[in-house]
Parts: sequence; structure tokens; C-alpha cells
Amino acid sequence: MLCHTAGVHSLLTNAVQSIQIGVEDTASPDPRRMLSAVRNIYAGILLLLKEELLRRSPPDSNGLLIRARHEFKTLPDGSVHAVGKGRNTVDVGQIRERLNSINTKLPADSLTRLWSDLEKFQAIRNDVEHYRTKATTAEFRAVIAIATALIRLIVVDLLLEDPATLLGDGCWGVMLTEETVYAEQKAACAASLADIQWNTHALTEAAPFLRCGYCQSELVGQADKANTLQESVTFVCAACSSEDDADDGEWLMEAVLRSKGIDPWFDPSDPDGAPTGDCPECGKGGLVVAEAACALCGWEHSGERCAVCHAEVSAWDDSEHPGLCGYHADLFAKDD
Repeated sequence: MLCHTAGVHSLLTNAVQSIQIGVEDTASPDPRRMLSAVRNIYAGILLLLKEELLRRSPPDSNGLLIRARHEFKTLPDGSVHAVGKGRNTVDVGQIRERLNSINTKLPADSLTRLWSDLEKFQAIRNDVEHYRTKATTAEFRAVIAIATALIRLIVVDLLLEDPATLLGDGCWGVMLTEETVYAEQKAACAASLADIQWNTHALTEAAPFLRCGYCQSELVGQADKANTLQESVTFVCAACSSEDDADDGEWLMEAVLRSKGIDPWFDPSDPDGAPTGDCPECGKGGLVVAEAACALCGWEHSGERCAVCHAEVSAWDDSEHPGLCGYHADLFAKDD
């Protein structure tokens, strides 16, 4: 894979070479090369975004938008000019902040997709770097598929370049092929879940947001493709072969929270920070705290108010004293 970057800035050259090396790593039969592939491709994508910031930096500003720090200089005419300071460049958070603030060429939906896909890739990179040393072929494809979508969006719509010309036909051809295979696998997984009779609307909405709880792959289907009952679903990840039962399983509830835009790991509305809890109706862990409703059985909190003080009766209040807030339920319990 030869780099067609003659005459372009070294930042772009480094981006292209990082991506090319990463793609070459995915062709290795050694599963340990996954870590190298993810690191290189992720680094290349960030460099592509920095290239856009560099191109948008004011002339004679020492690449103001890609520098982590800046300083002010007074010009001979008395005007003040901001310039980049030092050699440190922006991190991923600063890249996002600056690109959002300078009005990119991307429409709002494309910009949203860019950050969403970058977050997915970052999650895979973090998982591999901290917990994994080996990966399956399907996980390689997940990396390449997400990277291909990101690179296409950045290179074509932001940098106004041709990916095949920039990366080389060989490199870009490998990425397009893997993206196609991954799309076919994802469609097959979705098809295996298409006829499931989910018990609640929340679960129907959550199905497209399923991810493997181990490797975070979106290649999640069910083991028995002929099954249509929620209670009998066993999710299986086509990437790493991990499994999880749908009935009160973690994968399904995490998908529910993602579909609602709730952090699967923390909810500030609950005193303990837990986004889910046990449902007082079915007893399973399907209660979405922020909504006081169970995604698994459909139970919803009535929203009633305490008969004594008129405070809202929460889903956590003593069910043995219905119609009372926690404080007055506790008082009544002491009198029993």
C-alpha cells in the first residue's frame, strides 16, 4: 500500500501512514496485532481531524487551532494576534469542541454521526488497550467498518479529498471490502431478532441499540434464530461468541438506556447513581430510574402524592404503606 501524499503537509502524511499500517496489521494472522491496528487507525483518524483544524487555522498563526495552548502577540500596526504556542496538539475533547465551534462544512446530522462513530471507536480502543490482547476476525471487521465510515466522512466531506487517492487503492479497497462483510453480518444479526415479540415498547425501541457486554460489538443476534419469544432469547455476539439472556439480562437493559440517551453506568437522578433497579411489580432489574417505569414488564409508577404531606411518592417508597412518602411510611411502620 503506497502512500500517495507527495506534496501534502506532513500531518496529513502521518495520518495516511498510520491508517495504512493499521490496515496492514489487520491482515496479519497473529491476533495480537489487533492492538496495533486499533491504535494506528485511531491515531490516523485523529490526525485527519487535526488536518482539518490546521487548514482552518488563520495564516501565520502557527497552526492555532491544532495547538493545545495559545498566546497573543501585538503586531506592528498595534493589532493583537492569537498564535499557537508550544508543540503539544489538541486532544480528542478539544478537537470536538473546536470543530463544533468553527462551523464545519458538515450538516448537523453528519456531525452528530461523526462524533457518535468516534465514540464507538474510542470505546473499542479503550477496551482493547486495557483488557484485551487478542481479538477475533469479526472484531477486526468491526474496527475496519467503523473506521471506514469515519474516514469517508472526514476525507470526503471535510477535507474534500478522494479516499482511494489519499490512502491508495489497495488500502481503501481492503477497508471497503471489510465494511461490506461487516454490514452483511450486522444485517444477519438484526434479522435473527426481527420477529421477537418484545413485551414492551421500550424493548422494541432498544433492539437496534444492542451491543455485546464484553467486546462492545454491535454484531448481536440470538442463538435460536427461529425463536420469537422474549423469555427464550439468548443473545450471542458474532464477534467474540459471548452470550447473555434477554430475560433480566444486562445487555438488554444497557440497550434500553442507550435508546433513551441515559448513561448505562450512572444516573444522577438516583441517590445511589444507579440508572436501573428492581421493579416492584415483576421483581426483575428492568426499572429505569429516571422514568420510574419497568422496561421488561411495562409497569409504570402512578405519580401519586403522599396522603399526609402531598410529596410525590417515589418508586422507592415503602410498598407496604401505599399512598405514603418514604418518611411517613417509615413513621407508620414504627407505629405498627
